[in-house]
Amino acid sequence: MNFLIFVIVLLIILITFFSFNKRFKGIRKKYTNGIDFYFTLIATIIGVLLAFYFSDLAERKKDKQYVIDMLEISKSNVDQNILENKNLINLYKRVELDSLNVAINALNYPVFTEQIIFADPKINQYISRTTYKSLLSRFESSKKMRNLFHTYSFNQSSIVAEQYNLTLTKISTDLNLEIQLQKEILDEIEVVKKRDSLHIVFRNRIEEINTNPIINK
Repeated sequence: MNFLIFVIVLLIILITFFSFNKRFKGIRKKYTNGIDFYFTLIATIIGVLLAFYFSDLAERKKDKQYVIDMLEISKSNVDQNILENKNLINLYKRVELDSLNVAINALNYPVFTEQIIFADPKINQYISRTTYKSLLSRFESSKKMRNLFHTYSFNQSSIVAEQYNLTLTKISTDLNLEIQLQKEILDEIEVVKKRDSLHIVFRNRIEEINTNPIINK
């Protein structure tokens, strides 16, 4: 697209130079009809190219806003799942247990977000590759942890559930950073720096979960 603008500007400069430079006065007078025809043709082509450019620009802007809206909806879906899982864990903490074999409801999983991120072609077109790879990895990890949730005793499941929720928090963070990138609040370098700093925070949080889970043995 930048090349197209360059060509249009170059053509305008050449036409202007030819039209007003005295050295080409004789040529313009001798071939006035042919020159007028070609100038009209070139002007028409330029008009078509500019119309195409602005139409494409408007379409890209519309698509980008769609992507931002979908990312914000996706983040909201993940955050809702995180909150519901926290409430579920806190509810189990208040229950008096007389057995390690307690029927535990399944943890909430952001199916809607997964479908949007990995099935929507517009999302795949605009989302940064770094974010896409990170989300892919985190979703795979969350599936494994969710499956492990029912294979342990209740107390151990508490730790798995908290780590699972932390993975969902990482997904929410990735989505938030991508939203800021799409809105041009942050550039790619700033996103990488923030992701690196958050990695340390999440690592410390994992240690806290392992040493002091919500439901102690």
